[in-house]
Order: sequence, then C-alpha cells, then structure tokens
Amino acid sequence: TAYRGAVASLCAEVPGGAAALVPKYRLAPDATINEAVADVVDAYRWLRERRDRIVLAGDSAGAYLVLRAIDRLVVEENAPPAGALLWCPYLLHHPRLDGPRDAADDDDGDFLTAEDMAEALHGDDDADDEAHERALEGAGVEDLMVVAGARETLRRDAVVLDRFARAAGVDSALDLHDDMFHDFMLFPKFLREGQAALEASGRYVAARSSGESVLEK
Repeated sequence: TAYRGAVASLCAEVPGGAAALVPKYRLAPDATINEAVADVVDAYRWLRERRDRIVLAGDSAGAYLVLRAIDRLVVEENAPPAGALLWCPYLLHHPRLDGPRDAADDDDGDFLTAEDMAEALHGDDDADDEAHERALEGAGVEDLMVVAGARETLRRDAVVLDRFARAAGVDSALDLHDDMFHDFMLFPKFLREGQAALEASGRYVAARSSGESVLEK
C-alpha cells in the first residue's frame, strides 16, 4: 500500500525495533464506517492471537478508524490495545451530531465543512451515534498520542480530540509542530519536523509496547 514506506520509517524509529501489520479495509463511498471498522477489528484480533501489547496507529481518517475500533473492542470484550498513535486525525464529522466547521469557528486555521459528508457513511441509529461520541473522547484506551501540524487544515481535530480525551480521563499527549502541514511526518527526509515526529512516535510505540507510559505533558 501507499503507507508501507511510512510504516517502515516509523518501525525504524522504535527503540529496539518493531513489526507492523497494515490491514486492508473497505473504503467509502462503497462501504460504511461500521464496515471499515469491522475490517480493522478483525485484523487486530488476528494479530492479537500472535502478539501481545499491540499499539494501534492511524493517519488522518485512519486515526478515526482506530478510535472506532478501540471503542468496539472495549464495548464487545473490554480489551483495548496497549495504546493509540494518531497522526493528523480527521474525526469524520457526523452529519447529525456535529455542526458545520469553517474558519469562523476558530481564528487559528481553516477547516473542512460537514456539508459533503454523506449520511450513509454513518449508521442511522443510536448505537452508531453513541460510538461516534465515545470515539471523540478516546474512550477505552489508557493513553494516546496525537501528532499534528500547527498550520494544517485538521489542526482543530487534533486539539479537540486531545481536550475531549483529557476530560474523559484519558492520558493524552498532543504533539503540535509549528508551521507544519497535514501529514508532514511522511516526509522525514526533507523536513526536520517530520523526522522529529517520527522519533517521538517511535518512542511512544516502544513505551506502550513494553507497558510503560512516557507521555510528555
């Protein structure tokens, strides 16, 4: 996949080394969010039979799938992963629960709107609504790390997720990099900030894989 290089770069920055599984999942608009989440959960359960202390990681919309997968694992079997690493999270705003988003909401950046989000992506039921709300709090995981650029379109998503998670009692760390754009960590060869984000992410994965918590406040 397109992310194999990024995943390999992240694994190389994990002290002591790391292995990774990059799952395939069904994509919108042909699939709903719940179907994509089911694919991620199935891949996690397969890996859990072979490895202990797994850290789930996702980028952009993939970060939201990580949060929803954690929620399902907690609700169905009370078995969250060891940690969650979220790069530039896009929280896939719910057409009924979340209001429109634009630059007028905040002076710190410009944001996507919810107008083009097809309602079919979210299940039209209370259970899906509740899962979405829990996902925005990182509910179920002990701690998480959020990495984002300070000037990217989705900066607000990262800040909101960190605040909501902390309010819900999750040990959350927000790593914002000045003047950086969306997915800047995918370019470590060209950006010092990208390399720094990879190194910090690698330390987090190593700590959670070993059962430690080294989140910097």
